[in-house]
Amino acid sequence: MASNTSSSTSRFYEDLEPGLVIDLGSVTFSRQQVLEFVRLTGDVHPLYVDPAVARGAGLSDVLVPVTLVGSMTMGRLVATGILSESVVEVKGLNWQYRRSIVVGGELGVEMQVIHRELSADASRGEIGRRFILTSSDGQVVHEGLSDAVVLTRSSEAALQMEEAKPSFASAGWLADLVRRLGESKEFADATASFDGSVVLHFGARSVGVRLYRGRIIDQGRAVVANATFSVGAPASTWLRFAARPRNEFISFAMGDAFEVRGSTYDYLRMTKALMLMTDEVRTLIR
Repeated sequence: MASNTSSSTSRFYEDLEPGLVIDLGSVTFSRQQVLEFVRLTGDVHPLYVDPAVARGAGLSDVLVPVTLVGSMTMGRLVATGILSESVVEVKGLNWQYRRSIVVGGELGVEMQVIHRELSADASRGEIGRRFILTSSDGQVVHEGLSDAVVLTRSSEAALQMEEAKPSFASAGWLADLVRRLGESKEFADATASFDGSVVLHFGARSVGVRLYRGRIIDQGRAVVANATFSVGAPASTWLRFAARPRNEFISFAMGDAFEVRGSTYDYLRMTKALMLMTDEVRTLIR
């Protein structure tokens, strides 16, 4: 797994390995910033502009709009220059909040790379980014997801790198996972009585295998669409899962970190097979 890094040096595709966490510094929101923002957008809600209304709602001060939080976070990224020479396209922003943010508090900001996929010509690639805002007590208060297209430093070097070690959740990585499962005698033994399909979701990316008495007989989109059961989680959860010293699939599943859909009966009787599958996931990530 990649270690945490703090740097103002511009990064390219080759530098943005899934699991990498980059410190973007901190951000603080003032009443004046909130007032200017809501007047500009027209979203002049009393919770944003009236301290008395905010206190009546149980807040210590006026609320910071989620859209302002996302905008300021993107501003922190731009200010660092980390992607200033490489990013060519931003593909949306999905923002979620766990706790309300009021004016005055300082929040730490980090960016985690959660997946990447090289383009066909290897001149650029798509990366998945997770932005994390934490309070002074270490609690995650907001997080956002945003994919971006970034240039490679060297098409030839990037292609060689991906061929030698496909990036987590890329097409090559998913193919490696299926190949390893197909070569595993333990997995064949654990699925010897099973006739159905199992799908693993890694955020927006998925891999499915159609099994018949211990053999993988099919894979692809049709398998994913018609799974007997599936197990899924955001890519960031899989990275956290892989970073643990041992396979904690059961505790992650019982704690709802993994979402299970489909046949509960088949899911439970395939526990050993799932442990073997997630062992392979951990090995390939690590």
